[in-house]
Amino acid sequence: MIKTSKIKKIVAFLMLMILCITNAQPIFAASGSGTYAGGQFASYMNTTDHPDTKYGVLIRFLVNTKTGEKMTVFCAEHDVDFATGTAYNGEYYTPTNSALKKACKIAYVGWYSKHGDYVVNGGMSNEIKKDYTYTQQYIWQTLGQSNASFTNSTYQAEYEDYKREIDNTISNIEKRQAHRMNLSFDKSLEHDEQETCRNG
Repeated sequence: MIKTSKIKKIVAFLMLMILCITNAQPIFAASGSGTYAGGQFASYMNTTDHPDTKYGVLIRFLVNTKTGEKMTVFCAEHDVDFATGTAYNGEYYTPTNSALKKACKIAYVGWYSKHGDYVVNGGMSNEIKKDYTYTQQYIWQTLGQSNASFTNSTYQAEYEDYKREIDNTISNIEKRQAHRMNLSFDKSLEHDEQETCRNG
């Protein structure tokens, strides 16, 4: 039996936040609905998209206004405002296009597989801050919304390494999945051949 926390982690990897331009609602790649209040912290890690901002890429979370449950989320609409404390009605869907599917994998590998249910806060470590910020920038890049570089050359070099690591991890996961599917298909084919021989 799968424990509740494990189920939450499995669902969490699909919790990719999108702020719709038309109605400014967060949308999650999961199932369900609810009302959430937004919150955010400064990363102080600037990119060439907004080199002069004093806050850098913003680190975001949502709070369920009924249950109080908090979750770390990623924005998938670059440059759309996200108001702290504003209540948003969440709508949920399953991502269908390849870019969104990859963005969900990046969110999982870059953040949720490492940090699980951890909710970002003002006292987070530098490592956690970088994991979030690099993951967020890679999501925007994957969705074709930003091709920015980090203004700090050390951050940019780390970001390039981070992307390679994520891509390698995703590739290895997909290879393992394909191998398992092939084994399953081979066994199924072998079974069908045996049945054909018996009945032929």
